[in-house]
Amino acid sequence: MGLGKESGDILNPESKQSEKPRQVSIPPSSIHLLKKKKMPPRGARKNIFMSITQLPKSTPGVLLRQTRIIEKRSPNDDDGFAAIENRTPKPLTIPGLHEAVQKVVAKLPRGSLLDVGAGQGAFSLWAQQQNFTVTATDVDSNNYFTPTIPFQQADLGGHWPFADASFDIVVSIEVLEHVENHYHFLRECCRVCKPGGRIVLSTPNCHSIESRLNYFLTGFDDCAPQPIDHKNRTLGSIYMEHIHPAPLPIIEFGLRRCGFEIEQVTYNRRRRLATALLPILYPFLWWRTFRHLILREHDADSRKRNRNLMRLLLDPKMLTGRIAVFTCRKVVDPASADQ
Repeated sequence: MGLGKESGDILNPESKQSEKPRQVSIPPSSIHLLKKKKMPPRGARKNIFMSITQLPKSTPGVLLRQTRIIEKRSPNDDDGFAAIENRTPKPLTIPGLHEAVQKVVAKLPRGSLLDVGAGQGAFSLWAQQQNFTVTATDVDSNNYFTPTIPFQQADLGGHWPFADASFDIVVSIEVLEHVENHYHFLRECCRVCKPGGRIVLSTPNCHSIESRLNYFLTGFDDCAPQPIDHKNRTLGSIYMEHIHPAPLPIIEFGLRRCGFEIEQVTYNRRRRLATALLPILYPFLWWRTFRHLILREHDADSRKRNRNLMRLLLDPKMLTGRIAVFTCRKVVDPASADQ
């Protein structure tokens, strides 16, 4: 039955052959509703249903509409989804950052991996292809469309819906600077990570020479180079900004309280100005840091911890890198991390 048929045509089969379809005008305001509600062909819907029923029952958070969007259909199917049927998840970070994190994670033993702040699922998909058992989580499930990987929506500022010591590896790419409470976020990362596991997290490096110079000249470092404009913006869009830069001493202290230590640091790329200034400024940076962390500290245990922090702060990767990538190791005895 078409839009041009009268209701009496249903009872009179001959009228279907004698009358031509009548043109019906549709208000422009309703056209977008028709497009939005347009359903795939019957055969395509069957394929979609089969793909959903074949998902593991333990897969949480997978949305039906997301499965429908990425379901591949015949090229002859004109169902309104042709533009997005081959859609693949993309990194929601600056170019090259995912590749830098991938180099770090690829060297780790295979096991269970939690992708915190998964976005569309680009890193989760890569990790799955590298034979990790991946679970993805983020604050908003609407941006996630990788249904082959379990997804659990979570309030990253609250208690995460995972048991203690659940994952061998916890990966967080560009999330720390978006949360209000660094210590709580780091505690949750540590809580769900197994003893002997690893946390790999990245955040804008506010300790590079160029970032320090910008802070000296403008009062803003590279993590938050401008004031956040909150006018006419929703709370969710504000939290997409870098509301809370995370300095290295804060990260190190938060991890150490939970029995973790930073075992290595790398970056996504070098900054040219910082690299050029490094040979000139390094002696001054070393002396000032040594005086502040070592000479002024009289407690032997604190001085030992400060030497490790000084090593990280003066690492050329920290002094020249744009985005810092930390690999953190969980020690068996949390008290040993304070020594």
